[in-house]
Amino acid sequence: MTNAPKKERSSFSTKEGQILLEQAEACITAALDKSTPPTLHKDLCEAPVVGVFVSLKRGNILRACCGSLNENVPAPLGELLSTASERAALNDVRFPAVSIEELDSLDIEVSVLHDLRTMPEDPNLRLNSLTIGRHGLIITHKQGRGLLLPQVAAEHSWDSVTFLQQVCKKAGLPSDTWLRPEATLKQFSASIFHRHAEVNDIDFRELPDEVAIAAHDFATRLIAGEDPKKINIPEQLKTPVAKTGWGLLIQTVGKSTEAAFRKKGTLADLILRTTKGLHNPDQKKANKIQDFLAFSHPVDLCPEDFPDRLKHLQPGVAVTARKGKRTSVVLNRGPRDPVTQVLEQMGETPSSWASSGVALQIHQVLSLTRPEKVEHIQAPVAGTTVNGIRLPAFAGKFYPASEKDLNSELDRYFRNCETSEKKKVRAVMLPHAGWKYCGDLIAETLGQIEIPDIVVIIGPKHTPLGSRWSASNAKKWRIPGAEIPVDEESVAYLAANSKILEKEELAHQKEHGIEVLIPFLHRLNAKVRIAPVVVSSGTLEDFQDFGRVLKNFRDRLSADGEDCLFIISSDMNHFAEDKVNRELDKKALDALKTGNTEKLFNTCIENNISMCGMRPAVAVISSLGLNVEMHCPDIEIVRYETSARITNDPSRVVGYAGALLF
Repeated sequence: MTNAPKKERSSFSTKEGQILLEQAEACITAALDKSTPPTLHKDLCEAPVVGVFVSLKRGNILRACCGSLNENVPAPLGELLSTASERAALNDVRFPAVSIEELDSLDIEVSVLHDLRTMPEDPNLRLNSLTIGRHGLIITHKQGRGLLLPQVAAEHSWDSVTFLQQVCKKAGLPSDTWLRPEATLKQFSASIFHRHAEVNDIDFRELPDEVAIAAHDFATRLIAGEDPKKINIPEQLKTPVAKTGWGLLIQTVGKSTEAAFRKKGTLADLILRTTKGLHNPDQKKANKIQDFLAFSHPVDLCPEDFPDRLKHLQPGVAVTARKGKRTSVVLNRGPRDPVTQVLEQMGETPSSWASSGVALQIHQVLSLTRPEKVEHIQAPVAGTTVNGIRLPAFAGKFYPASEKDLNSELDRYFRNCETSEKKKVRAVMLPHAGWKYCGDLIAETLGQIEIPDIVVIIGPKHTPLGSRWSASNAKKWRIPGAEIPVDEESVAYLAANSKILEKEELAHQKEHGIEVLIPFLHRLNAKVRIAPVVVSSGTLEDFQDFGRVLKNFRDRLSADGEDCLFIISSDMNHFAEDKVNRELDKKALDALKTGNTEKLFNTCIENNISMCGMRPAVAVISSLGLNVEMHCPDIEIVRYETSARITNDPSRVVGYAGALLF
């Protein structure tokens, strides 16, 4: 008899998953305290599998993720699990070292890989063979190699193209490497098991806004000199301090600064400790809060990790140094290394750190400074929502940043394209690139039509931020010189009646596909109210279902004597040679003109046409028939261009089209 390899095992029970999690924890503990882990039960230990990955998290914060892979011949599960666990504990150099004290606050995830298959060379077949949430990816190229687990794409709400692009980036390759035949791509499935931490970090960012307001008010009164015994402590401040530890830093206008860290007591106790010594009896104006920062998720740093494992600290985290009663804090804002900075404040250097007795930690940070005061201290981040107003993120990048320049550009675009007899349409498709590439096309399309007071703009989601499908929860969107109201009733209806759409703001923070269109709408109707929506991955049926919601929304408005316009925000194919791009875009636009959503969806998928608003188009077209099953029969393409007319470079272009949907 030959010693033929055993058949790969591809399924595990919940009970077996629990055993694997316990074994992973035991292996991690053994690696950290240099002991010997227990032996895994023989049946599991010898089960042949492709690979194992072990992921460690503090809440949503990744602490380590390492794997052990045997691509050619399945290897024993016990051996791969032990190796992956030890590597996660000790060798993930992207993060500070894991400590034994931290184990109770770590979520552990074990992913057992199976069904590893080489994907075909044809990019369309690669795309069609991939299922988000089911498949992970491995890319191998002479210039790099990368792997992403199946849950990564699902957690970030990526579609298949984005997932393929991201595995290229993980390998340090250009994002379109997956299109090239010299890149080998493999897909795999995984059995995933998860164990929650015994001690949960309580993230300041997850507490209700009322807690931050109460904390600020309480600290303000204490710094002003009020007797703490005469202040009724608000119920919100009786929140117990997280067992993993919380910290506060307060700096006054008078530049007095105090920081405190605790693992016991309440938030009120922590505020009392932090404000002690900040009151200045001689100068009333100095007793105002300038900065109020809260710290959570503490992670110990060790000198052995410097500099290699401390090069990748996230922007915005705080590095603290403590020795006795002395405390120093540095926010990681770059370009200087925050570890060296905070050690210098303590009179030390990286080389003296080990013998100095100084304890360093990193923390996640939340500003508790009141929103109305933040604006006077530092400029708000572009694209964020402040006091209900979504700030412009791309003014000065995709379009002019000043009101004067913006109006001058709009004058130029509309000068020769507004018509006296306006067409009444139910929807339009508009490109959303920088104005220099497509501003004239946007104006030419919108200049032919009536702009009603309510406009629903549906665009693709370009970033992993926020919800997978998101309707803006802001009250207004600001552009240079104006603030455009959000029609909150429309947003509420769409979110309440869609199975997937959520009301929130984070998804819109760095999105340009809606923002670049708003100035054109406002120019044509100063009373316009918008309902901004972005969507990412989903099936054909998901977007057809959303079309039903849009149809019912329009019918509801019509019954009340109101009208609305649906806008599909979409560029056409991206980054092919001009001739190829035009051929691909013709296929997509021909499918669009049929009004058949299934044809449009399948044409783009089968031909790998990266029309980023294809899915919003499916939803809008689905809404336009007499009923959802009957598709819109009349779609007119206003004009089509590529970026080559501006760049004079036909080797790598993007397509743009304007369309009227009657």
